[in-house]
Amino acid sequence: MESPKAQFFSIFDAHNYIFRNCVFHDNHGRGVLSHGRVALIENCHFSKTEGPALQIEAGVEPRWSEGYGANNQTIRNNVFTKCNVGGWLKERGMPAVYIGTYLSNGTPRYPLFHDFLFSENRFINCYGLAYSLSSASSISIQNNLATGMGRRNATFEELVTTQNSPKINMTGNRVRNP
Repeated sequence: MESPKAQFFSIFDAHNYIFRNCVFHDNHGRGVLSHGRVALIENCHFSKTEGPALQIEAGVEPRWSEGYGANNQTIRNNVFTKCNVGGWLKERGMPAVYIGTYLSNGTPRYPLFHDFLFSENRFINCYGLAYSLSSASSISIQNNLATGMGRRNATFEELVTTQNSPKINMTGNRVRNP
């Protein structure tokens, strides 16, 4: 999908899709809700999303259920500016990018999300964390830059939270505070 003005898009049980050069901004919700496999999201700009700019999740609750996991996604060369202005997922640190679950009995230990590459992304003036990951495995976060984040003087590692997520590899990430 190439679009100069896409505001929200949801992928459920899709595979082999590409979002390239898209703009997601000023929306009531998240920018992209992705439940798919074999995906590429690159060169996109996410700005002023009420919730996480990129949300990848699976869950079951009495009123709603969605997704069953996702894998083999590459998210690279994107810009996240002032994301999660609504303070969604406060218990997860109000992340710009969220991978996780919602279940009545807690977070599964089994990795529902695996084989993700987050590379060369920029986070600018976001209100909370860069990433929150749960029930994920084999995630590589490399060469990302965070500037002017809500948590001043934090290292990049402090802008990432994990729960039940083994095999998280973080290299070359940096923080620049104005």
